Amino acid sequence: MKKLLDYMRPESKKKLIAGIIVSAILLALMFAFGVGGKKHMVLGAALCLGTGLLVAFRRLNFYQSLVCGILYLIVVPLRMFYRLELPINNLVYTKRSAIIISLVLIYVLYLFFYIVTQRIGASFGVTGIFLLVLTIAEYYVFTFRDMAISFADLFAIRTAISVSGEYNYTPSRELIYSVLWFAFFITLGFKINISPKSIKERFAGYRAVPVHIAASAAAAVIVFGFFYLIVKTPFLANHGVNDDSWAECRLNFTNGCLMYPFVELRAGRIDKPSDYSAERLLQIGGDYSNSFVSPREEKTERPNIILIMNEAFSDPRVLGDFETGQELMPFMDSLYTSERSIRGNLYMPVLGGLTVNSEFEVLTGNSMFFLSASSIPYETSINSPMPSLAKELEAIGYSSMAMHPHVRIAYGRDTTYENFGFDEFIDVNDFTVNIETVGAYPDDATNYREIIKRFESRDKDKPFFLFDVTIQNHSPYWKKVRDTKILSINGTSEDYGEKYSLEETYFDLLRKSDDAFKELVEYFETVEEPTIICMFGDHEAILSDDFYDAVFEGTGYSEQKKNELKYITPYVMVANYDADFESMGDFSANYLGAVLLNELGLPMSQFRKFQLQAMDTYPIMSVHELADARGVSIDRADNSDNELINAYRMFQYDMMFGKEPTDAVYAPEAYGNVATTDSGSSSTEWYNKFTTVTHALGTTGDGQLGTNSREAFIYNYKRGQRLFEADIQITSDGVAVIRHDWEQDLGQGLSLAGTDGTVRVPTAEEFLSKKIYGKYTPLTLEEWFELMDEYPDVWLITDSKYSGTVTEDFKLFRDTAVNSGHADALNRVIVQLYYPEMYDEVETAGHFEHYILTLYMTGYPEDSSEMLKLLESDKVDALTMPEDYVVNERVLNDIAGRQNYKVFLHTVDDPEKATELMQYVDGLYTDTLLEKQVRSMK
Repeated sequence: MKKLLDYMRPESKKKLIAGIIVSAILLALMFAFGVGGKKHMVLGAALCLGTGLLVAFRRLNFYQSLVCGILYLIVVPLRMFYRLELPINNLVYTKRSAIIISLVLIYVLYLFFYIVTQRIGASFGVTGIFLLVLTIAEYYVFTFRDMAISFADLFAIRTAISVSGEYNYTPSRELIYSVLWFAFFITLGFKINISPKSIKERFAGYRAVPVHIAASAAAAVIVFGFFYLIVKTPFLANHGVNDDSWAECRLNFTNGCLMYPFVELRAGRIDKPSDYSAERLLQIGGDYSNSFVSPREEKTERPNIILIMNEAFSDPRVLGDFETGQELMPFMDSLYTSERSIRGNLYMPVLGGLTVNSEFEVLTGNSMFFLSASSIPYETSINSPMPSLAKELEAIGYSSMAMHPHVRIAYGRDTTYENFGFDEFIDVNDFTVNIETVGAYPDDATNYREIIKRFESRDKDKPFFLFDVTIQNHSPYWKKVRDTKILSINGTSEDYGEKYSLEETYFDLLRKSDDAFKELVEYFETVEEPTIICMFGDHEAILSDDFYDAVFEGTGYSEQKKNELKYITPYVMVANYDADFESMGDFSANYLGAVLLNELGLPMSQFRKFQLQAMDTYPIMSVHELADARGVSIDRADNSDNELINAYRMFQYDMMFGKEPTDAVYAPEAYGNVATTDSGSSSTEWYNKFTTVTHALGTTGDGQLGTNSREAFIYNYKRGQRLFEADIQITSDGVAVIRHDWEQDLGQGLSLAGTDGTVRVPTAEEFLSKKIYGKYTPLTLEEWFELMDEYPDVWLITDSKYSGTVTEDFKLFRDTAVNSGHADALNRVIVQLYYPEMYDEVETAGHFEHYILTLYMTGYPEDSSEMLKLLESDKVDALTMPEDYVVNERVLNDIAGRQNYKVFLHTVDDPEKATELMQYVDGLYTDTLLEKQVRSMK
């Protein structure tokens, strides 16, 4: 009894005060927001006081901790699981198998945090903190987006922060009740005192170190084994924890918050099709191209295209019957009967958020049907150039621009739009018009004024393509002025007061969008150039449960049908000329790009022709619904082996995960590669085609410079680069390889430094046996010639830095090409000369068509007359020199009068500096800048 009384005595005055403060804060939360009925109030108060007492009193002794720890493991995990789920999920639909595996996950988290802390009580407490944070995050994400948290959300944190200020964060009673339980469990966990030190104090001779090393090792094996089981194997699906539900919220309810991310992780993968190959894809593309019959003739006219994805723009009338005090979208409604427009509905992949998944479908033709609804390809999958609508239009002569009146980093649009091939991306910081806002966001009228400004200043020698993403209608809908009132729902009229304030605010925004769109269309009606505007909504807004219940009342709709109606938005195409539209009806968003090209009679790729035939069979291929031409929903599981769906899957796998997407399938037929940038000239002379020389084969996808690797070449080729620079070195056994020098090891571990201060030259086998920096593939010269043969539009600038072996080096260079069957590639080789006499030394080894003189080693000559004489001759095509030479007035005077040669500078990676320098010269050597960027600077 005395020991018990001693324990119940506060550990210190500070701890007593801390305990009182903690109890007071928790009680304040409870009374401010409530926790439910009388039972919850009594239990909540007890939890508040109990947590404060635990804070004030000392930690449990070893035996108390042992007993309490066992009880904790028996009771607490299940209670924590309930308190994690109940703020958003009443557990009615949650599968028993999902609950059991979730409980196992909680035990695994205890083991993981034990490994980290080496204290059992601390592992309990830290796990509780983790689950509490998750509970709060789940509640708000579900409240704002009607979806649970997935792993993809980790990549969208920047975007979430950028729009977080507008939301209402008032917690629910159920959330507060969960916070009280977690606070108690966390504090109790930290009071349990079982550690190597406490055990050693109780048991003489206890060998703490080896025992706890063994325990940690065993825990690590269990933790690794569990995560491997649920991530890498079909264990979850085999136990009924899967993604076969028709609604994302339903999927969360059936599997629970802890299992949901793992289910989505597996669902978000596209396994490599068993028969996938470039040859197979070309065969499929060719077959569908040959069988494609379009009712429309291909046209030579290239109208300007304004493609607008309007944030949260929908027609709520698709949900059911209701009336408002003013028309929601009178102008959009008028376009139903206009001879110059068509209107229909799109079936979207998202509801209330994840806007970028809608634009992913529209801009690429890919479908979220093959991914999970919560995955975010912009953040996780688009890490290199990908076929897109922008590239297709550029291939037939269009300039392209992307625009968004928010920050460019949102959802990684800055890098994604570059990978999609847009010439330029305008974000809110680039806007030139006066910005008017609704709440925190620029309104549609502002957005459209900027579109008009950019249209008027466009390159008028090319048709113009602009893709715009608005933001006016972004949630939340709780603090804006409301003018639109709901008068009746399902024929029942009454004064609803503030009951539907969210909906009325949202409806007012729709009317505002409609008015702004009317002004944009009216402007382009005054433009003489043929122009089409296509606008569509990215997703419906999440409305209140009261409104959904009221509008669906009496319809007899199934829960699945009600859910499907929440994923429909309108689209409209309107032209300022007689475009001869033919309505394609309603379809899912992945088809919109193909429909747009077809409606305009523009050249299409094999993939687009495949899409239009797929649409005939499955006009709705959405992550939430698969439907046939009759509008009948189809069980996707029953069509898993469907030939057409498998072909679509193969196209998407190739675009998203293929190492080298089969470009011929995605380019408009007869217009070449979609990755090819506009050369600016039809001339065959390389110096008239290119303004950039990609130095050392360019940067890799993860930003590593100077690798001269296969990966660097492939990455930059996909980005549109065609003129590459690479140095040649000779291995100790006489093999020519792509390498700048032997002084740098480049992470290959070749031990190149000799003991006497010299450099040891490796053999070819040594050079090729190890990856550069552990992950990039080195190249021999013969392998490079194979690439030039495979990519016949690629050119190479190269040299020999060793004056005593120039002839010998270039004889080996020529012999390598000829003996490997790639002699034709020599016509696309530009030899870099370090001094004028080097021309004759190279020619002794054999004739080369193209030369460029570099001042890299010699500097700018005092007497430049002989150099200029050589440059103006027919022997040398161009001059290259360091970037700082152009500040010299004599240099500028010399090159200003050039007639028969071009001038390049090296090596420039800063866009601002490049823009300044390009007013003096014709091109740049660069590691990172793109041909289309530099060409636009001229």
